[in-house]
Amino acid sequence: MIFYCPSCWREVPETVRVCPHCMVDVERLTQEQDYVQKLIAALDHPEPQTPIRVAWILGFRKETHAVADLARLVRESDDPYIVEAAVEALGRIGDPAGLAAVRFASQHGGVRVRERAKYAIDLIEGIPSVPHEEPTSKREQSTNRTSDPLPPVRLDPTESARSEGWLNRNVVGMGVTSLLSDACHEMATAVLPSFLTSIGAPAAALGVIEGVADATSSFVKLGAGWYSDRIGHRKGICILGYFLTGVSKALFAFAITWPLVLVGRVIGWFGRGIRGPLRDAMLAESVPPEARGKAFGFHRAGDTLGAIIGPLLAVGVIEMLQARGVQDSSAPFRTVFLLTLIPGLASVLTMASLVRERRRLPNHDLRFWASLRELPKRFRRFLLGVGLFGLGDYAHTFLILAATTLLTPAYGLVEAAQIAALLYVWRNVLYAAASYPVGALSDRVGRRGLLALGYLLGAVTAGGFGLAFLIPLPALSKLAVLVCLFATAGIYIAMEDTLEGTLTADLTPRETWGLSQGVLGTINGVGDFVASLVVGILWSAVSPMAAFGYAALLSLLGTALIYRLR
Repeated sequence: MIFYCPSCWREVPETVRVCPHCMVDVERLTQEQDYVQKLIAALDHPEPQTPIRVAWILGFRKETHAVADLARLVRESDDPYIVEAAVEALGRIGDPAGLAAVRFASQHGGVRVRERAKYAIDLIEGIPSVPHEEPTSKREQSTNRTSDPLPPVRLDPTESARSEGWLNRNVVGMGVTSLLSDACHEMATAVLPSFLTSIGAPAAALGVIEGVADATSSFVKLGAGWYSDRIGHRKGICILGYFLTGVSKALFAFAITWPLVLVGRVIGWFGRGIRGPLRDAMLAESVPPEARGKAFGFHRAGDTLGAIIGPLLAVGVIEMLQARGVQDSSAPFRTVFLLTLIPGLASVLTMASLVRERRRLPNHDLRFWASLRELPKRFRRFLLGVGLFGLGDYAHTFLILAATTLLTPAYGLVEAAQIAALLYVWRNVLYAAASYPVGALSDRVGRRGLLALGYLLGAVTAGGFGLAFLIPLPALSKLAVLVCLFATAGIYIAMEDTLEGTLTADLTPRETWGLSQGVLGTINGVGDFVASLVVGILWSAVSPMAAFGYAALLSLLGTALIYRLR
């Protein structure tokens, strides 16, 4: 739970009496304000859903004392959904003092705001009007003509999730689905760098594969998120995405050269791109706002439990085949790729059977470019920090490649690949263990500072890998260093993945959660594409030290921007 000062609306500790930012006596102010004064004060609340709900209540109660503050909100807010709610409230109240602000809103860049303003003007001036949304029955038509021509603002459907608690069927179902899907994904990922080495592919090929796949996923996320907001449902698209992800890894088994691996990776990440933001939007809609951190943390923990199981299965299969004396060094890896079909297809079944979608009314007026322009400014500043960090956030298959490269002189390629896969399992254990505590902690102390700390750990991890290539160490000491670096990698990824999606839901209105999560995914994907491509090229053309040094520098810059976000 995040606590705010009711005067300056900045984050404060739960037990604070005097706000350290504006020095107002919080307890005294709370006691002195009556119900309507508290509602009016909450119009400045930093979480967008609160002023939307408050405006609806003030309009429903026809509180004339709120007209000046609602009018100010119309003129000053950069969130079109807050403006729309304030305009509707002014129309319901019907006070001529709000007419100038409503006329101002009639020139707004958002189509929905302009339409809302037109009907609000008619209400204030006493002119009968017809709602722009057709009623579904004669009874509704009669009601609309005689009472309120304004179609109501759609309230947050997560209110219905309060009665179910945060650990409900959808949260568990999506957790199980992600566990299976990530087991499929990580079975292949854990052995992919070693497989590419066995077929003679250079490190730059890994950069191209990961970068092109990330770029494909990025732009798909953006379109899929917007489209799901427009049509009002997401589950069917999610199921398709899980299917593509589940079957794509099997293509690697037939690769003689690396381009077929690229094709399989692109298909898989296309599926991942269309399901990721939609699943996160469905998850946010399934829980109340104060429990989002827990729900996202639980989901990421399930996701990462699959990321632990997958590499362990891969290592077990390789060990078994090695014991049988298989001659072809690539054969064990090909068997692993074929076995990914089992958890991959199981994830499709669990998504279809366990998750129930809370469908919404379609919003066919939602325009893609207009919706992008209307995203809140604070969210856009947040994306700037995410994007800058993302330019240094390379694919973690490079960590496996680094470990394999560092350990091969002492252990040989096959054994080094097995140790690297086990280190990746260790990374995922820390990822799973940290995800839920990080999410739950963010519900209490806020998310921005925790995310900045996670980004800082990412910079430390990249710098540590660069130093591991620079400083010569005995085999056991080198292994100990890698254990520590894979641990920090797991913790920072847990913080990044849990908090970025949760902050996105906090900073944007629910009507565009699909689009907002898609934009976040696109920014991340573009960053991953550039980071993986640059790291791969620097690794091959210069040195691994240069590659990880680049990643550390960009990660530090992103950390600074997120820390300064207000």
